[in-house]
Amino acid sequence: MFILNALKRKFVVFFLVAVLFSLLPFLQSLLNNSLYYGLKRELDVTKFSELRLDESAIAIVFFGYLQCGTVCPLQFMNLKRLHDRLEGEPVRFIFITLDPERDDKEKLNKAMASFGQNFIALRPDTRQKAQDLAQIFSDGAAMRPVEGGYEIDHSGFLYVVTGNKKLELIYTSPALDLDRVEQDLAHLIDNIDRKDQ
Repeated sequence: MFILNALKRKFVVFFLVAVLFSLLPFLQSLLNNSLYYGLKRELDVTKFSELRLDESAIAIVFFGYLQCGTVCPLQFMNLKRLHDRLEGEPVRFIFITLDPERDDKEKLNKAMASFGQNFIALRPDTRQKAQDLAQIFSDGAAMRPVEGGYEIDHSGFLYVVTGNKKLELIYTSPALDLDRVEQDLAHLIDNIDRKDQ
């Protein structure tokens, strides 16, 4: 009887975990009480002086590093797909390295060129300056030693910023429904266009 109960508990836990994983792509919209799929925020990021956008443009900002083997490749794939879908729209993709020591300007420029013309890389002078930029977005990163070097633990969040330097949306998972992200961005662009008229 005890073994049967233990098996039932394991099955229930396994089932609940499976349900949670299946809900991951929709989790941020379920937790979000707005018309947007992304988490709606209105945070002033004017301290982010490196960001130069036209008033009618938006930027998707991403903090990471080129040697990342976890979330960065997934988010780069998402960003490349969005770039291809949004061709002709006033959307810029800004990658900020958290590892300026290993991500030199040449590597960054080569990587961004492979993604598309609207990709820009920013390379702060030091890791601390990269951390300071991330903190403007209430993000951060931590260096973790590994055999033969280090890795950087970071969120991999995507931040959508308007030309007036307001953080409007956050995407917290690389498991994105790109159709819904595209709808969010179109809605933001429409709102900007209406304000300009």
